Amino acid sequence: MTSSHNVQTAAQHHAGPPPGIVALTYALLFVAGLYPVTAFGGRPTFPQPGQSLNSIVAFFQLRPSAVLFWTGIYKTLCGLTNLYRASLAPVMRSAWNE
Repeated sequence: MTSSHNVQTAAQHHAGPPPGIVALTYALLFVAGLYPVTAFGGRPTFPQPGQSLNSIVAFFQLRPSAVLFWTGIYKTLCGLTNLYRASLAPVMRSAWNE
């Protein structure tokens, strides 16, 4: 019985990359996406969460095109991550139903 279980488990292995590597890549690309907004835009720098509301609003008012561009990049990466998760869904469902 053990050998047949091992055969079934091997047949259900997902052929995609390990989820940890995908998550790390996603996090690195997200952090890297914050840099160009400031590096190519100059001052004011990307606001920190603890800064005043006026400085946060000023940043987004002075850099709308840069923020929109990098938001588009971020949304694209989110979409790719969701496609990867969707490709795992059938594998996970079949594993849970056993």
